[in-house]
Amino acid sequence: MEEAEKAARRYGLPLPLVLATMAIESNNEADKVNTSSGATGLLQVREVAAKEVLANYPELKKEFPNLLGANGKINMNELKKPEVGLAIGSAALKINMDRFDGDAKKALAAYNMGYNNFKELGFDLARLAKGKETDNYIKNIEKIFSDRGLAMPTASLFYHLSPQDRRCYLRQGKADAAQ
Repeated sequence: MEEAEKAARRYGLPLPLVLATMAIESNNEADKVNTSSGATGLLQVREVAAKEVLANYPELKKEFPNLLGANGKINMNELKKPEVGLAIGSAALKINMDRFDGDAKKALAAYNMGYNNFKELGFDLARLAKGKETDNYIKNIEKIFSDRGLAMPTASLFYHLSPQDRRCYLRQGKADAAQ
């Protein structure tokens, strides 16, 4: 998907991470809405996450002028548009990747359960309830990576790579995603 590749490249994320997250979050359905959380779109973005993204990336307000209403609320229907939902969701994932020095498992935990909820667990993956939503979410994304013969990005695998090695990893993800 061209929009996913564009968003991954824009935020310096491995394309396989964006694609795997999209597959688990929405089953690649752009108009999916989670009725319990209100999350919307391909990357199932919540309003609180979208607001955090706009605070960190104010240029997105101009790029997607219909996203933020005059009342300060996020227009959740805008997130159903692949280019909007992928840009905002990827930016949210990038914020979490930066918070956790490129540790994808921690970034995904914060993305899935919310940063503050993960903070309550001391950002400790071992404290996730085994077999529950966030634990299963991370395992399902890991399985997608494993099925493609890739390792999940970690601080030592991705964020500490040279720029040239990062580009190789990102290209590898693009090649695998096309298969």
